[in-house]
Amino acid sequence: MEQIIISVEYHGRRLNVWKEDAFGYTRYFVTPICVMDTNSVKCVKDKYSNVDRFAFSFYVKVWDSDAAKAVQLKLKQKGFKAEASDIIPLPMQIVKLSINHAILSPEVQLDNNKWKPHQGQQNRILFEIGLKNETFCNEMVSDAKEDPQTFLDALNLYFKFTMVVSQQSSRNLNITGKSVANSKLFTNLANSYSNQTTGFMFLQSDDVKDLSRDIYNTFTISDEVSGDYVEPEKENQIILELFNEIKGQQILSSDLTKDEWNSVFWDDIYSRPDIQTEYFNETLTYDSDTKHFKYNETKDKEFRERNEHRITN
Repeated sequence: MEQIIISVEYHGRRLNVWKEDAFGYTRYFVTPICVMDTNSVKCVKDKYSNVDRFAFSFYVKVWDSDAAKAVQLKLKQKGFKAEASDIIPLPMQIVKLSINHAILSPEVQLDNNKWKPHQGQQNRILFEIGLKNETFCNEMVSDAKEDPQTFLDALNLYFKFTMVVSQQSSRNLNITGKSVANSKLFTNLANSYSNQTTGFMFLQSDDVKDLSRDIYNTFTISDEVSGDYVEPEKENQIILELFNEIKGQQILSSDLTKDEWNSVFWDDIYSRPDIQTEYFNETLTYDSDTKHFKYNETKDKEFRERNEHRITN
């Protein structure tokens, strides 16, 4: 929640709107409307006070569905898609009402420093103005109901609130082709398979993960860091994201052609199925009489020498 994205005209005033993307969804925060609910205005005797005291009691409406719909319509006009339930007033934590009047009647006993908790984020907040005289209290009720605009202008009430907001920090990692090329495993792949004509390289999942981790550990990061950035434990998340970007199209080993088998990277060449088949066919023979396989050490040595150039170092 950094910048105002739009301002909405609403009943003669402007409501500012902020956008916040967090926890996988988007919310829109709006200036509270702060409207006195004249239907709630009444004079009540404060029976719990240790002095004779009356209270001019009323609710201040900070939000309603009409305001949400007005903001939703304006957002739609500007190309923002939002549900009305995702449009809410600013997250006020404590609130208070004050009177900005140079010469205040001695009848009025409003405490300008009395904050009220607002963690419940109610749409209406109850306020009271303490009064010594019941007659004067009833006069205020009458004035507020008959002409609320004039009443509010004369009394000059103003609404204060505080917010607790999280400080946002960021780091942008710019991983380029040069960064990938600098990784040890990528260099190994390029050197070992540069003569392949298919133009493709097939990797096992474990090898793709190794490549992702190698890139993370060895590449030079060109980054943008905000001044208050604190390094989080994000290594595994970044490696997973690299893995998802690199893995690309998947193919079953049973679908590979003979030429494509030569484009498969194996950290251990002898884990490659076709090499295993060749090896066993050459080094093992089956004795049907004893029902045992016989191992030929000479054939084993010849096979390994013949395939030494295919082993990845």
